[in-house]
Formats: sequence, structure tokens, C-alpha cells
Amino acid sequence: MATDTEFGEVDLAKMTSLIGHEIRNPLAVISNSIYYIKNKVEAAQSKDEKVAKHIRIIESEVQRANSILKEVSLFFKLKELATKAAALDGFMEELLAAHAFPDGIAVKKSLQSKATVSIDPAQLQRAVEAVLQNAVDALPSGGTVTVGAKTEKGQAVVEIADSGPGFTPEATVKAFTPFFTTKERRMGLGLATVRRIMTLHQGKAEVRKSSAGAVVRLTLTPA
Repeated sequence: MATDTEFGEVDLAKMTSLIGHEIRNPLAVISNSIYYIKNKVEAAQSKDEKVAKHIRIIESEVQRANSILKEVSLFFKLKELATKAAALDGFMEELLAAHAFPDGIAVKKSLQSKATVSIDPAQLQRAVEAVLQNAVDALPSGGTVTVGAKTEKGQAVVEIADSGPGFTPEATVKAFTPFFTTKERRMGLGLATVRRIMTLHQGKAEVRKSSAGAVVRLTLTPA
């Protein structure tokens, strides 16, 4: 019988890395072969649209497989942070200015925390962008994403809300559970990674259902 040590977190990370490496090799071969076939098809005098369509499908699926491998690998590699002091409002302002929101999404912001926090900028950005992506995914026909930063009861809080349907009762309970998802073709590691990053920051992540949609709160202790 396997023991906890045999399949502990460290071994899972190593196993994930090994499996990822072994799968990426054949994916690279497939990509190279498709590139060759694609060039041959495009050079042909009579282009077969059905063949071209299936080439695009294969390219899309290879890209998706690589994205899944990257997501799983990054989740298990999260161990420690490279932190520095940063003004939370300024950090969020820069992040939002650089983030590409799709057409049809209105963004409202209220950055009033005035807090200095000890953060790993790259990892916190990853967490915030994962939450923003979730908010956008909840608005396929467009809507509003509201981003706030405030100080509440001595804590610095980032709050991201959307005008979508909100979390179901099940999702409210399981939102941060690894591999739980309500979306097709998703791994269910987005919010699980967010919680992991916030835990490493000695903070927390919470979800709430409001009358106007879903709300995700990221809480940090000021430096």
C-alpha cells in the first residue's frame, strides 16, 4: 500500500514535472509534423479545405494540451515567494492599465486602500488576473467588472465583482477546490491557484454571491 510519503506533495510536483516533460516531447513532434503538412497543403495548387480545417483543429488541441500542462506544472511548483513592499493601489492601477479586457466589458475601479503590502508582484499579478479572467468568463454577452482596493479592519482587501449570474451554491463551497470547474474544457485550477498564492502571502481568498453577481475577495496584511 502506498504511503503519504510516497505520494506526498513533493513527489507529486516531481511526478508532474516528469509526466509533463514526457508528454511535451510527442506534442512537439506533432506540432513539427503539422507545420510540415500545413506548408505542403498551402503550397498545393488545389487546396483541400477539409484538410486545412483538420490541421487547424490539431493545432488548437496541441495548444490546449500544452496550456493544461503549463497550468498543472505551475500549480504544483508554487512553493515560496520573492516578496517586496509595494503600494497596493499603485500595483492594481498598473495591472489594470496593462490588462486587456475584451470588447463589451466595462471596467469600474475604486482603489482606495492606501496600504503598503509585502507581495511577490509576479505571483499576485497571476492571482488577480486569474480572478479577472473568471469575471470576464461569466460575462459572455458583456457586462461590468468592478475592481476595488480598500483597507478593512486593518487588512488590505482587493475585491473583484462581475455583473454575471454569480456563483451557484456548489461553486461557492467548492470554488477553490483543485480540479473543480463548472466550465467545459477547463482544468479547474484557476481559483485553486489563487488561494494557494494568497496562502503563501499569509492572506486569504474568498468568494461571495451578491445580488449583482459574483465577488472574489483577496485579503492581505499590510506591511
